[in-house]
Amino acid sequence: MAQGRVQHHLGSALAREVATHHAEKYNPRNVTSYFDFMLSETNPNEMILISHAELLDGSNSRTGCWTATWSIIAENKEDVNHAEISGIVKCRSWCYAEGSVHMSATQPFERASLEGGNAEELAKVLMAKIKEWEKQVIDALGVVYGDEMDGTLKKIRRTLPITRTRLRWDLIAERAVKSRQKKKK
Repeated sequence: MAQGRVQHHLGSALAREVATHHAEKYNPRNVTSYFDFMLSETNPNEMILISHAELLDGSNSRTGCWTATWSIIAENKEDVNHAEISGIVKCRSWCYAEGSVHMSATQPFERASLEGGNAEELAKVLMAKIKEWEKQVIDALGVVYGDEMDGTLKKIRRTLPITRTRLRWDLIAERAVKSRQKKKK
């Protein structure tokens, strides 16, 4: 875990919150995580927070990474109590045991305006918003890839051992098209 050079009054407080979040969220055995701050070259009140984690698990033939880039705009003063945050989360994973499955997701988040009493409180409010948005991404991935993929994979697993033949994907696609055409009639 690395902490960048923070040259913003809100940055030091936010860096402590992000460090705590990384320590709680990521298991150091298989996951490498880091975060860094940069000041925008065009706006002296804008900080860019990059949070990255990656899993390399060769024994289970899987790997993945999570990168969140957050734009935080707040006045660079000691009594800062207002900030705007927006960002994007990119998630990628690969499973390569007896085949290869790749999942990729990108989720942008529109600007939100947040208030806090001082830099410490504002950093906690910002971190709560980041956690809320991260949870939205994780929940969406669970719905799209977890539930639906589990059902599909279970159907395939049940079919192959019984017939002991290769699954003909083109035949399945043809049957699906025909069944949809019958439903339309």
